[in-house]
Amino acid sequence: MRRLHKKGYRLLSYPGIALIFGLAFLFSVRSAGAGREVTFRVGPDGDYAAISAALEAIPDDASSVRIRIAPSLLPAERDAELSVPDAPSLERVTFEADLEVGAARRVRVLSVWRIFANGVALTIGPGLEFPNASVFGGSLAADRSLATVLTTELTIAGVVSNVYGGGLALAGGVSIVRGASSVKLAAGGEVIWQLCGGGAAEGTNAYATIGDTDVSVSGRAAYAFAGGAARGGGRSEVVGVSRIALEAEGASSVALFGGGLAEGDASAYRTEDSVVSVAGTAAWVFGGDYAFGRGAAKLSGMASVTILPGASVAELYAGSFATDEGSVAEIASAKIAGSERAERYRPGSVSSKGGSAEDPEIGG
Repeated sequence: MRRLHKKGYRLLSYPGIALIFGLAFLFSVRSAGAGREVTFRVGPDGDYAAISAALEAIPDDASSVRIRIAPSLLPAERDAELSVPDAPSLERVTFEADLEVGAARRVRVLSVWRIFANGVALTIGPGLEFPNASVFGGSLAADRSLATVLTTELTIAGVVSNVYGGGLALAGGVSIVRGASSVKLAAGGEVIWQLCGGGAAEGTNAYATIGDTDVSVSGRAAYAFAGGAARGGGRSEVVGVSRIALEAEGASSVALFGGGLAEGDASAYRTEDSVVSVAGTAAWVFGGDYAFGRGAAKLSGMASVTILPGASVAELYAGSFATDEGSVAEIASAKIAGSERAERYRPGSVSSKGGSAEDPEIGG
């Protein structure tokens, strides 16, 4: 992974962004090599007193880094935002709970709000909790900057607040994942609020894009999206295929979507195609997107949904969901298999509180 930042550019149209998206490949190739493995302990008696200090200490020749966090870790203001460094040989970083036999069964870190993997494979291990943190597989783009990575890989076996396979674009920023994201919520892991395969764009003229997404849910999440999120006037999209699989041991307590979400006035989200597979437990399942608070979402291709034997689905909708006056959700077509396994099935979309959601054309 190598990031590209450019300040002061003029915001481009979607065709202009597409040109940048293609050229970004040239700037996002990570050197492959046989680096060394490094382990740091973080806590009052460890190698470093703050997680950020351990990240900053990662040597250039490291390929795999384990950061073991002690239950006695003291809150540090500098740990509010953690960013994996752009070390040339770095391939994987693992955050682990540094637990001793007979001692605490978990490590709970409240001071972390954001974690950026910057295209490096990142694992949050079992027993480790970041209940206030949003984890991003990609990079932060703010203040009219451009950030790009080639691919992302996240594995969550602990507890976090939100997960995004892509990056975060704030007002005026552009965050790109040139290829695919892989997001795995392992058995025993939990995402307290939203699990998204794509990136997040928040604020006017913010733009987040990603090639394809692949989300696997074996743990628990309130909301699970194959795609990304647009908020506060931002734009987000998955230009290829958004995939999400709710495994047999997995659960979505509120809703699972094959697409993404658009929240807030002038926010726009787009999905090309979605593929949904459900073997676990879900309250609501949608093939398409979620639009609310005057947001607009569009699935321009096909939503393919399969409900497998043994799955538990309360309500299944082939299309999208739009709620609140001024919210719009469009979807072109959908294909459903195993609908008889859901307690309730509707071959269309659903709207509420003045929202507008069109029904898809149902394929065979």
